[in-house]
Formats: sequence, C-alpha cells, structure tokens
Amino acid sequence: MPDTPAGFENPDNDPRGPWKADPFQVEGERPNQLYKITNPKTGNEYVPNPGCSWKNDYNKFQELLADNRIVFGSTGEAGPQRKRFWSEAQERGRVAKSLWIDIDTTSNATSYLESLVGKKVFTNPKPVDLIQRFIQLGTYNENDIVLDFFGGSGTTAEAVLKQNLADNKKRSFIFVTLPEIIDETTQAGKNAKSLGCETISDVARLRIVKAIEKIKNENNSAKK
Repeated sequence: MPDTPAGFENPDNDPRGPWKADPFQVEGERPNQLYKITNPKTGNEYVPNPGCSWKNDYNKFQELLADNRIVFGSTGEAGPQRKRFWSEAQERGRVAKSLWIDIDTTSNATSYLESLVGKKVFTNPKPVDLIQRFIQLGTYNENDIVLDFFGGSGTTAEAVLKQNLADNKKRSFIFVTLPEIIDETTQAGKNAKSLGCETISDVARLRIVKAIEKIKNENNSAKK
C-alpha cells in the first residue's frame, strides 16, 4: 500500500524535500527514553506522557536535532515531533492502519471462491484482499518472491497475481501445500470430487487456474 504525497510539505525549505511531522512519543516506559526535552524557542520543558517514552534515547535525539529532523510544531512553540520525509516514505512503504475495516470477511471469501470454481470446495478461505494488503506492505522490489508454506486454497497465489496487475510489478510466488486426500464426508469434499479433485492440492491448483483466467478476462475487458 504505497504512501501518497498528500500532507507532505516543506515549510522550512529542507533540502531533503517535503516532510510530515510524526509524533515523537511511543507507548511503553523505557528508562533510557524518559528524559526532558527543552523547546529552544520557548524554553518550555517536555517529558513523555505517563506510560509513554520518547521514540529514541537521548543521544539519538541529539543527533536528530542536529540533523534538523526535530520540529516543535508549525510555529516552533509546541512539543517535539520528528520529520518523516516523502523520499523515505516512498522507500519504506506506508505505515499500515491498525484497524482494517475495508478488508473482506471470510464469509465473503467463501462465497467468492464458490463463484470462482463453480461450487463450494473449501471452508473459510482467507480473503484475497487481506493477503493482497500484506503483499502491498511487505514487498518493495520489482521481482520479489512471496512464499506460502501453508497454501491451503491458493489465496496467496491469487493475491500475488492481483497485486502485480495493480502496481505493474513482477512478483513471483512459491506455493506449498500437502496432497492431503479430500474428506468425502463433507459437502465441500463431495463438491471438490465432482470437479475432479482428489486432494487439497488439486483444489488449490483448480483455484489458481480459474483465478488466472478471471484476471486475464478482466484485464482484456479493461483494455477495450
């Protein structure tokens, strides 16, 4: 999930370019990060809130201050904040929100997989957009490889393919799943058998093939 330049500004004409002011506090008390910081303009002293610490120890803070990475609000009269440059945000990727309310549910993921292969062949698969979000946050290079040791229904494989299309990269995936015999006592197992699948890996293979077909069709339609 790449960051966007919205909110990055350069009011002090820093040669490193646009930046945002991030909080300089973190949760949790760390003894070597509980020092006082004096605002050089007002002389006011600041300490972390109860139960919190500064992000860095005192020596690192002094380095940041000397490097013009510490600011004290837009007017210079507030508590300390740390600059985060747009150039750095591009390199490191966007910080994920702690609450992902835009991600699909497992119930919807089950319905999606059913519509993709034609029958309900897997219970509670992971949502594709959940794994796609992980890929957005965890891969940065053009040809990164995504490894899934517990491939299950093949969600990770489809997520890699979709994200490649979304940001025009060439990630590869290594998909691992055991050829576990399908349980024919369940309805999902019976459905999988009717589609010619003998093992869980057969189900995953079917899903990946169908996903590739779907992505190709959608891509071709978008180009028309």
